[in-house]
Amino acid sequence: EQMKVYYLTNPWIGWEFNFEECKNVIKEFSVTEQITYEKLCKIILENFKMIGINKKNATLLIDKNPCYTLFVNHIHDTFKDAKFIWITRDYRANMLSRIQHPDLKPSNTPFNAIRWVLYNKEALNFYRKNKEKTILIKYEELVLNYEAEIKKLTQFLNISTTLESNYIEKGLIDFSKHQVSFEHKARYEKKYTDLNQPLNSNRLDVWKTQLSQKDITICDAICSSFAAKIGYHPYQKIKKTEVFLLKIKYLYPIINGYLDIYKDKLIYFINVKIKLSKLKSRYTKLGFIKE
Repeated sequence: EQMKVYYLTNPWIGWEFNFEECKNVIKEFSVTEQITYEKLCKIILENFKMIGINKKNATLLIDKNPCYTLFVNHIHDTFKDAKFIWITRDYRANMLSRIQHPDLKPSNTPFNAIRWVLYNKEALNFYRKNKEKTILIKYEELVLNYEAEIKKLTQFLNISTTLESNYIEKGLIDFSKHQVSFEHKARYEKKYTDLNQPLNSNRLDVWKTQLSQKDITICDAICSSFAAKIGYHPYQKIKKTEVFLLKIKYLYPIINGYLDIYKDKLIYFINVKIKLSKLKSRYTKLGFIKE
């Protein structure tokens, strides 16, 4: 049920999934062997079918979701053989993206700036303790030195550097067949059109001209002291007194950013039925589920 709801804002492109077929596989497996959470997740992932390519004998499963960052220690404890790819991005570029494409979160700059810090702090703490299982990739390096970064990544995953080139995502969803309401169509078209574009070095520093000076200053004040630890430096030098005053001025959205992160963390411990009920309620309010 959670997957069906989540699909409304994160539809599968280039993939197919049969819920009933997957349920039957899980039932059959549980008759002969005790099913763990790790095995359950693997069965679900293995039952996603790539359109046009047979992945029945795949030996490597990759799953990407930014929110996993907040639960990386739980994931590590559950999936003992897992490796982790941590991709960073300049906080000002991230902020511009948040402003231009607010998605399901507010576009408020101090709110998103502190969330950028908290997410990356989680990743950095894990990375320092598990360097043999974690690789750090800077988005900017991936754009500028694609071949070298991909080689580094494939060596880390112990897979061939010759990646398959016969599968290209077709792009936009056929919205006529999609459950989501018409008013959300523009959001999907923008999101997946962007994702299908090749990496573009021209966009790396666009925040310097498209972010306001005010937003750049707020980002530097909130993020720069931590960002320097992962190779991002302030655009301008800001006095400590100005940093302090800016943090006081924007204390309310900063606190909201903290609360938003801790709320997401606390959800982990809530009863599954309550969690699902709250998720459906939220999606109903957003208009993705019709009452």
